[in-house]
Amino acid sequence: MGILDDNSLCFVWKEQVGLLPTEIRDSIEESVHIRALHLYQGSDTHLGLIEMDGNAEIVIPGNIPLFPAEKIFTKSQRQRELGIGTGSPSKPGISTKLLVSTLEMESNADLIHEYKNIHRQVWPEIIANMNQMGIEEMALYLHGFRAFLIMEVCDSFDMDQEAERWIELPKEREWQTFVSQFQGSSEAGDSLRKWQIMHPIMMKQ
Repeated sequence: MGILDDNSLCFVWKEQVGLLPTEIRDSIEESVHIRALHLYQGSDTHLGLIEMDGNAEIVIPGNIPLFPAEKIFTKSQRQRELGIGTGSPSKPGISTKLLVSTLEMESNADLIHEYKNIHRQVWPEIIANMNQMGIEEMALYLHGFRAFLIMEVCDSFDMDQEAERWIELPKEREWQTFVSQFQGSSEAGDSLRKWQIMHPIMMKQ
């Protein structure tokens, strides 16, 4: 899905700013031509994804309070680094969707720095597990002490139904226990569930 390609941007804004989705769309389109714009609503922080047209420079207009989030991991990049296959990608014609969720991290700059570093070295077994679960792409972003997780999955994928199977795959429980120290959770089994779902409020293709 192009919205997660390298030529894309993730940004956030706060609920108290009071921006309407149409105001964000119009302000961005005044500054740059975009191919797609997705906006998602959280409890107090919202998220946007922009797919650029061609190799255009990604710019957030300075007249609206939007803030870029830092991409710290993508499944596809780590997969290339490890030289492993994609597992069982979706067949042509199979529809996919984006699942977007957010999580408040521990308010510790040193832990955030380490969290970034470990996601440059995600274990091969964890990537293999994503393939086995049918995760086409996964991206992880940070803004301050808040993380945003974006997964491209087939339309029938249901995290509530799949979480128990996912945590039992090789090394998965160990990995989730490891990263839980940064995420304010001590339970490995809860690690896949503690992310709060963000709901789409605009999908412009």
